[in-house]
Parts: sequence; structure tokens; C-alpha cells
Amino acid sequence: MSTEQKMSMLPESIATAITGRTSTIEGTERKKGQFDDAMFDAGLRYRHTISPKGNDSERSLSTPECYEQIRAAIVEGFPAVARRLMLTPTKALNDAEKEAKRAWQQRIGANMRDLGDALLRREINAGETEPAVKETKPLEDKIVDQLVTLAKSAQKAEEPSFDVIGFIQALGTTAETIGIDAAIRFRLKLNGKQD
Repeated sequence: MSTEQKMSMLPESIATAITGRTSTIEGTERKKGQFDDAMFDAGLRYRHTISPKGNDSERSLSTPECYEQIRAAIVEGFPAVARRLMLTPTKALNDAEKEAKRAWQQRIGANMRDLGDALLRREINAGETEPAVKETKPLEDKIVDQLVTLAKSAQKAEEPSFDVIGFIQALGTTAETIGIDAAIRFRLKLNGKQD
């Protein structure tokens, strides 16, 4: 039995719930913004939220100790049950608790990214940082990349139900319809060479 039903009028209980939800979200966002402003004013910047041990470590403004303190401060904001899970060795947890701990650990990264994004917006608004210019590829390049992806997928197929060589030749012909440069880029990329 379906619970979907058409409404001609919104019930008051649902309208009240929508209003309450919206009010809570807006209040939370306002409060979050106040905390973000306070951190920014105290000198915390986006690059403090970059791991000093990761791929982007040269950009980090945090020492390993400071970065761990930021992570610990995030965990302190979690509910008590989550903090207990984080302090308990994983081997001592049952499967459900391990899954819950993993979910909370992922929330640390999500909170760190959210914090970094909030700080970066403030840096841009304050004129400290230039907004990143998103490089847009021409449509032809995007199509060539997709054609190369299709060709490489066909090459990797273990037991294809089609003629792989003919398929790749057809993709090359498609690239040629875009232009000779596209056809050349297709062949270079397909053979693992950069254009």
C-alpha cells in the first residue's frame, strides 16, 4: 500500500514542522557563521585545515600538533557517545560500534572541509586570497577525453561481445569528425602520450 497521496491543502502540522525545520537551520547557520567569524578574526585560515602530512602538505600552515588539535576540537563538538567511540580502541568494539566509529571518523574530515571552506570564503571576502579561477576545458577536449575513456575501457574488457579494434577505430573516426587536432589528441592519449 502506497503512502503517497495528493494534497490539496497543507496540513497545519506539516506547515509547523516545515517552519520549525527552516527556523532551526537558519538559526544554526547564523550561529555557525558567528563561530567562523571568531576563528577568522583570531587568525585561523583555510591553509590551517590542510594536513601537514598529506599530498598538499607544502601548503599547510599547521604543524602536525596543531592539525591534531583542530581535529580534536572537532571531535569535542560531537555527542558524548561519539566521543566515547573515538576514544575506544577499534579492536574492543563490536561490528555495529566499529561501523558507527568509522562514520564518525568520516565526519571529522567533512567538518574539516566545511571549516576550511568557511575560512576560505572569509579570506576571499577580506581580499586576502584570490578566488580560484576554474579552468574550463573546451567541449572538444571533453569529448576526446570521453572517447579515450571508452577506448581504454574496451581494451580492458576480458571477454568483449563486440569487435574491440573496430570499436576503437570508430571512436577515432568520431574524433576526426570533431577535427584533425581532436583525432591527433585521441591517438596520443590512447597511446599514453600527452598532447
